[in-house]
Amino acid sequence: MSPTLSRNTLVLICVLSCLVSCSDDQVEIPGSDISYTGIPIVSIQTPEQVAVKRQYVQHSILDITYSSDLMFLSGEIMIKGRGNTSWVYPKKPYSFMQANGPQPAASWVLLANYDDKSLMRNDVAFFMGREMSSLDFTPRFWFADFILNGQYEGVYQIGEGIDVGADRVDVGEDGILLEVDGKSRYHEVTFSTTRLTHPINIHYPEVLEGSAEYNEIRSYVQKAEDALFAENFTDEKDGYRKYFDIDSFVEWYIINEIAKNVDAAFFTSCFIHLRKGGKLKMGPLWDFSMAFGGHKDNEFGHTVANVPENFYLRNVRWYARLFQDPVFVAKVKERFNHFFSHRQMIFDRIDVDCQLLLHKVYLDNRLWGRLCDKNASEKKVESAYQTHVEDMKEWIEKRMQWLKTNIDAL
Repeated sequence: MSPTLSRNTLVLICVLSCLVSCSDDQVEIPGSDISYTGIPIVSIQTPEQVAVKRQYVQHSILDITYSSDLMFLSGEIMIKGRGNTSWVYPKKPYSFMQANGPQPAASWVLLANYDDKSLMRNDVAFFMGREMSSLDFTPRFWFADFILNGQYEGVYQIGEGIDVGADRVDVGEDGILLEVDGKSRYHEVTFSTTRLTHPINIHYPEVLEGSAEYNEIRSYVQKAEDALFAENFTDEKDGYRKYFDIDSFVEWYIINEIAKNVDAAFFTSCFIHLRKGGKLKMGPLWDFSMAFGGHKDNEFGHTVANVPENFYLRNVRWYARLFQDPVFVAKVKERFNHFFSHRQMIFDRIDVDCQLLLHKVYLDNRLWGRLCDKNASEKKVESAYQTHVEDMKEWIEKRMQWLKTNIDAL
């Protein structure tokens, strides 16, 4: 394999290889066979059962049962496929909007978690963001059985997309929402800074490349980056703290470092937001399906993401510089100790998720064969699932212990 191939090319090769190895005949399970076992049932019907692809399918009908939290979503929606690499997988992710909802611009997401044998890695990270951190906003998600046009699609997560709004990323009418996005598409509006490898995608507001508003956003981020790398970058008045909200950068870093989240190495899904007159804040958290030791081992060297030792994000671009500031390091130590001393909360959450999903993984495996052979018995699948979950818990404990020793030593 040529070392000159881009990272995106390597990822695509890995995906196609996986799809070839997983190309068994599709198993179909009628939605009528799905019974309630403690998680909501989400059913979507498209007009004339048209297939859902990358463009919105209008006039689709969403029905949610067994969930007092989500019943308000039932009704007419428009739905499309979502994701970059994840859209190539057999188990497809989707996003949808209510046709006549109170906030028609707010997106909702159906995460497939095809990469994640535990099906809960995103939930664990989002739990850490909501219940253990001081981050402004972490999206809410619920596990659900998903039925599309009468066919059962497996265990999904239904939840909030990353949007600007009073109950989402609250930056007001004049704020901005950005993403370091190495997977940005040609039609998206992006800009580059002098030190980041990957472009920054402007999600909000809608601007035209080269417009005055576009140049203002790009200029501000570049000015912040320049302050971070200036000789006097620790100066309390004129240094980087004038532009960067330290607390959010610390919280986001710690959760992604604990998880050893590959995408968070300023590659993609690294969101940054700013309220006018405020400072750049990291977040929201997003995309942990291959974190917590769950990255695919392959010939391209990703094994390093699966071992619980070593820093993964400390030496990434902006963070490498942040760690040269004693004030930042002190805050990392303080906040990591909070996560470390409360780590039982993480294990308790995993146990709750495991009990919720244990009797669902058999049918999901029948469809997608992610834990065992598709024809494996229910007992074998559930045993494999419990073993995987216990391995993940052991990985997190080892990770926490390694980070405790090495963060204390900074």
